[in-house]
Amino acid sequence: MTSNRVGAVAFWILFVGASMAVGHFVFQVRSTVSEVPSTPPPSPTGDPHVDDYRYLTWLLTENWSWLELREEQGLDLAALEQEAITICEAETGDRGFLRGLTRYMAGILDGHGSVSLEGVDLEERRQWPFTMVEVEEGLMVDGIGPAIFRTRAMKCGDLILAIDDRPIDEVIREQERFVIASTAPARRRRAIFELPEWTANDSMRVTILPTGEEEPVTVEVPCLPHSEPVPRLSWRPFHAKCEQIDARTTYFCVGSFASHDSEFADSEPADRDAILADQYDDYARNFETICSKPSLILDLRGNGGGTDLLGQALALHLMPPGFRYLRLTAKRSGKWVQTSWQKPEAGRGAPRFDGPVICLIDEQSFSVTDNLAACLRDEHPDVVFVGQPTGGGSGAPRVFSLPSTKAQVRFCTMRVQAPDGSYIEGNGVQPDILVRATREQSLAGTDAVLDAALAQR
Repeated sequence: MTSNRVGAVAFWILFVGASMAVGHFVFQVRSTVSEVPSTPPPSPTGDPHVDDYRYLTWLLTENWSWLELREEQGLDLAALEQEAITICEAETGDRGFLRGLTRYMAGILDGHGSVSLEGVDLEERRQWPFTMVEVEEGLMVDGIGPAIFRTRAMKCGDLILAIDDRPIDEVIREQERFVIASTAPARRRRAIFELPEWTANDSMRVTILPTGEEEPVTVEVPCLPHSEPVPRLSWRPFHAKCEQIDARTTYFCVGSFASHDSEFADSEPADRDAILADQYDDYARNFETICSKPSLILDLRGNGGGTDLLGQALALHLMPPGFRYLRLTAKRSGKWVQTSWQKPEAGRGAPRFDGPVICLIDEQSFSVTDNLAACLRDEHPDVVFVGQPTGGGSGAPRVFSLPSTKAQVRFCTMRVQAPDGSYIEGNGVQPDILVRATREQSLAGTDAVLDAALAQR
């Protein structure tokens, strides 16, 4: 694999892992979720796959944060359960079960959801010979494998119209059925990202609109083994970075809200501030630089979350103490009970930047990052959001084991409200200035979102 591909795969590992809101919320889930079921679990039928689908329905009914919210939007758990059974019957064995389980969990629209079954996966043996990115004009070829590059059958910038005679949007919609995400934009982005990664086909027909041409053409190209790297030209890792980009503006990319210490997730609450002390100090040093300029661009793109202790610590460098960060609701004795607002106290908020903030966001801004963005939207006096909507997922996930197959599922078990009282789940933060790169900008490597932010100062 090239570093491009490794970086892209690593992002999704980080996104899924960091979005668990490790530590802070996990402890609260363990200590507040009711362990007394309001109804007994379903009786076994003798079919382990059917039994576990039924058990999952029961688990969600008992523990899932967003059942009522999603039912109001038309979710039908019974229909999802039956769809999973149908998928499992069509592709027998544990692989069919896992595919059905994945569809079930994707269908509940919980971005913190996940599924796993030891020894079984859904990955196929080959990959597409190109990657894609969505631009203003449509789906664009973002990278091509060496063999395709040599034949010139396709090139970066070509627009993809169809795959094997199926319109590309139809192919994406099918992939979306198995993508776990809280919002439609986040689900689409991840589907586009994952589509080229795994395929069972040896070749494929691709209908493209070549750059500079007016008529589409169809080419047949071989699919590739994973040993042949396919780059993603638009891939940009969002590492922590603080730099003055001109005389007036500091650019600060947070990178991630995950703890750098692997022991954080299993630590006691009283020990966590000490574990995070170095990261708190990094924030303080960065804000010494930030406070020297009147304008701040805060880049939250690609940040899949971590711990809200870091989210709150960053917020304290942007607002005086006493602001509302979020409110959690836990289930006790079968009822959802609201707690008080979390209002971070002073102590690690110096220095504080009091000027206007331009915040860059996208569909990968998720979990803790969603919480922080919503806090800034509702409590900061002067903030502008630029980019794409955030991933819209928050709620403290918990892992459960299904009794027959021992498959692991994860979903949210607490509710999170933004300071304005709305649920972050399924909504997220909408940009004030919506920006999607054009084909020309993508090919040139231009950061269209950052350019739009600079124009707002």
